[in-house]
Amino acid sequence: MSSPVDTAIAHPALAGCARLDAVLDELVGTASDIGDAVGDGVDPGSDGGARSVVGAPGELGAGAGVALWSAGDAELCEVLRAANRVAARAAGLRARVVAECARRELPESSAATGGTAWLSGQLRAHPARAKTMWRTACQLATHAPATGAALCAGSIDTDQAGV
Repeated sequence: MSSPVDTAIAHPALAGCARLDAVLDELVGTASDIGDAVGDGVDPGSDGGARSVVGAPGELGAGAGVALWSAGDAELCEVLRAANRVAARAAGLRARVVAECARRELPESSAATGGTAWLSGQLRAHPARAKTMWRTACQLATHAPATGAALCAGSIDTDQAGV
């Protein structure tokens, strides 16, 4: 598991994220698994030259997690839709957390220059991305709660939820 959390003492939301992280480790591998499997991306030949790229062509994290190459076309498309739904639900949770941080005025209490700068620092996100996340989360919480609920349900994606 990428980030172990003692679920006996953790907030239920944090414990849930840790469980989801463990499932994702099974599906895509851990960061260290992917780094070990891919390395520098080149498999040296016996003559010292580059022979081939490690893993299946175009497969992210080749050698770690489930083998997507074994899925049929229809099954692979269903996995794609399911992964998008999971990503949307995770983005919905993140939006709810960001909105709660804004409600509690955490950026102000930490002497950040604003919500965007604070979020950028918390997530190590590009400031433009942090600005979009902050603005969207606050808008969903105050002006579009039904849209926020749809995002949390995975019925819409982050682009559709953008306000």
